[in-house]
Amino acid sequence: MLTVKDDYNVFDVMFAFMVKSDDEEYEEKVTLFDLTQNLNAYSVRKLRNPVVVLIDSITELTTEKDSMKNSLDNFNKEKLALTDHVSVIEEQLTVLETENLEIKEKLKMLSEKSGKGK
Repeated sequence: MLTVKDDYNVFDVMFAFMVKSDDEEYEEKVTLFDLTQNLNAYSVRKLRNPVVVLIDSITELTTEKDSMKNSLDNFNKEKLALTDHVSVIEEQLTVLETENLEIKEKLKMLSEKSGKGK
């Protein structure tokens, strides 16, 4: 996942490329910081490409966020189903342990009775 710093670097490179593509003689590299500081100095034509890139990026990030949210919802549903399943298994384990103790007690009693009968 890109950090805020990485996002600035990516956008800085895109903006520099787009501004140069509009005006080949423009030698200075345009960064996001430059755009923010000199917003009033740039023409609408120079700002159009970066705006399109930003809109596309926002759309892509929104789509990715929605996809991740859906995945998270699905994982939470699976987690709830697994939690229910674990609860059932724990109940069954408790019953089996109780039955096992009862069988051991009966076996002990039978063993004691058969020992007395000799």
